[in-house]
Amino acid sequence: MQLCGSIAEKHERFLSKYKQELSSLERILVLQEEIDQFNHWINSGKQAYVEKRAKALAELEELKKTAGKKVSARNLDAVRQKIKDRESSLVYWRGRAKGM
Repeated sequence: MQLCGSIAEKHERFLSKYKQELSSLERILVLQEEIDQFNHWINSGKQAYVEKRAKALAELEELKKTAGKKVSARNLDAVRQKIKDRESSLVYWRGRAKGM
C-alpha cells in the first residue's frame, strides 16, 4: 500500500512539473506570435510612414512650385480677402444681371 502511495506521489510531482513546463512552453509560443505580430506592425508602420512622408514631401514641393510665394499668415489673409472681395462682386453682378 505504501509503495502505491509513493508511486502516486512520484506521478503527481512529474505531472505538476510537466504542467508547469507545458504552461511555460505555451506562453513562449504566444509571446513569440505576439512579437512576430508586433514586428510586422512596426515594419508595416515604418513602410507606411516612409511612403506617406515621401508623398507629402512630393506634394509639398509641387505646391511650392505652383504657389510661387512664401507661405505666411499675411499671404493667407490676403488671399482670403481676395476671395471675399470676388464673392461679393459676384453677388453684386449676378443681382444686376437678374435686374436687367
